[in-house]
Amino acid sequence: ATNSYYGDGINLSGSTGWENTYYIDGTNVTDPMRGSSGTNLPYNFIKEVEIKNGGYEAEFGSSLGAIANVITHSGSNQFHGQVFGFFTDQSFAGNYRLGLVRKRIKDFTTYDIGISFGGPIVFDKLWYYIAYNPTFEDQDVEIPGVGIYTDRKRSHRFAGKLTWQLSSKTNMAATILGDPTKHETVESQYSLTVPIMKSAGNADPYLGDIKTGGYNISLKLQHIFNNDFYIEASLSGLETYYNNIAATSRGRSEPFYMDFVEGVYYVEGGYGWHKRNHSMRLMSSINATCLLNSHILKAGIAYEDNFVDDRTFNKAGVNDELPSPILRFPTDSGPIYQGWWAEKDVRVHNRVPSFFLQDTWRATARLQVNAGLRWDGQ
Repeated sequence: ATNSYYGDGINLSGSTGWENTYYIDGTNVTDPMRGSSGTNLPYNFIKEVEIKNGGYEAEFGSSLGAIANVITHSGSNQFHGQVFGFFTDQSFAGNYRLGLVRKRIKDFTTYDIGISFGGPIVFDKLWYYIAYNPTFEDQDVEIPGVGIYTDRKRSHRFAGKLTWQLSSKTNMAATILGDPTKHETVESQYSLTVPIMKSAGNADPYLGDIKTGGYNISLKLQHIFNNDFYIEASLSGLETYYNNIAATSRGRSEPFYMDFVEGVYYVEGGYGWHKRNHSMRLMSSINATCLLNSHILKAGIAYEDNFVDDRTFNKAGVNDELPSPILRFPTDSGPIYQGWWAEKDVRVHNRVPSFFLQDTWRATARLQVNAGLRWDGQ
């Protein structure tokens, strides 16, 4: 596992962060749009993390990298809970050297708090677990030639689970997760692709309003027929969004201008970027498992409907009348001006029925063989 600096998350098993598949308690929470993790969990809701980085079973599909499954806490007959907090700021950090596209950060503060508790509603029948973890990040960022502005990020991560023992052989779990996040960013939208600007005429090209996050709801039912055979059924829904617009009226109305003439690297005007993305997944599945000596036989069917609504405007606003971004490039014959305008408006459904049949064979104490067949349609 390695961290990526291209915005695609954690790279696992030699693949990019957009080629893994992420599960929470066996429910797929991968973002349908980007292939990244679609839900950020509260720290205090996580019991353990399971990583399958190769040779995994046929029930897991759509991954070129690894399978990441987070197992969460559940309530019990005993009441339990915890409170925690983390804090850091610039006084805990040493001096750093400014990279080519790094923000010019002066002071920063990062902290979060969390609370969780669980217990019985009805002894031996119904239990609950609740977790909440808000996070706060503040950075004083210098816009060259303009001044210092505060970059603020607020995230409210929450989770809840109800576990119901319907009978001695049947249980059901309902889970809700959310991580709505608002980021008042101070950063050029083109900082990853162009040299860092040496000066700016105004702050508006750097000031954005970004809203991200989403919600996940799942319902799982398990029935045990005997010690060697049981079935599981699940129904889940995932919703994620990513909205990135200018934070000021000038940023929404004026064209974005960059000057690439050597030694200048100057920016002014508007934000130059407008993006709205909404993704959803509805999924249902039913699996049957049979324990047979050293073999675990499992079969299942699933159906999912992925929906993506993605709109991007590479210009100052969302009206055709508004001017497009303007760039000035150096050439042998002198500087030239170039403008561009791009629009992406995509709405798509991707429906995926699946079937799998597998055998997990514990051949020896040190050797396990996973054999299986999987079929997916689109």
